[in-house]
Amino acid sequence: MAAAAQALVLVEREDYWARITINRPRMRNAADIATWQSIGDEVAQLAQDPDLRVLFVTGAGDRAFLAGADLNEFPRILQSRESIQGYITAVSRACDQLEALDIPVIAEINGAAIGGGLELACACDYRIAVEGAKFGIPSAEVGLGLAYADVARLVALAGTARARELLIFGRSYDAAEALAAGLVNEVVPRKRLFARSKELAGSIAAKAPLSIRSAKKVLLSVVHARAADRAEAIESILAAWDSDEMRQRIDQRLKRR
Repeated sequence: MAAAAQALVLVEREDYWARITINRPRMRNAADIATWQSIGDEVAQLAQDPDLRVLFVTGAGDRAFLAGADLNEFPRILQSRESIQGYITAVSRACDQLEALDIPVIAEINGAAIGGGLELACACDYRIAVEGAKFGIPSAEVGLGLAYADVARLVALAGTARARELLIFGRSYDAAEALAAGLVNEVVPRKRLFARSKELAGSIAAKAPLSIRSAKKVLLSVVHARAADRAEAIESILAAWDSDEMRQRIDQRLKRR
């Protein structure tokens, strides 16, 4: 009897949070098209959970968050324009859905975030990196191009000068340099990674979910400057204001005066 195939993506669910773990540690979590599709599918599924308040994203093992593309499948992908488009769509879908999720997403960067790994991290709302993590997008070495939205997210975080360093000159950063560049929010010892992310999750869970949802939509509209995003963002602002939760929170604050 053949052994069951190892899941490419693991999902852990507890209380108000969930964690997606890219599960290819022997490949340093390099992602093939099936992995990207699995990430997109799991994010879409979690988006339907009304009780979820925070999502973590990380990689299995202690070597990599996601160390780029699995080049082993590229000879097959490069055989046709259709298969190339299918791969690009799978990567874009995973990153776009993660960015558009109504709840905050925290990247637990437990090692190298290279190529698609950095793209995935940029789609998250907050990035915590371990000491010793590495960052880069060696797309010019391989010859591939990045999706428009992925570049927009990179520029929004690090600015055009840093984006040019990464994309054109092939610069790589260590954790301290990534922090200085704005690519990550915090750098922590490895043993503190999960504890720190849960501390942040607890702080988020105490806040008004409609307000957070609105903030995410407005930020998405600002980053991508799309009319459809802007209309949805405006509606989310009104929904946050016109909510029982906001009324209750204002009432509680006034009573404490």
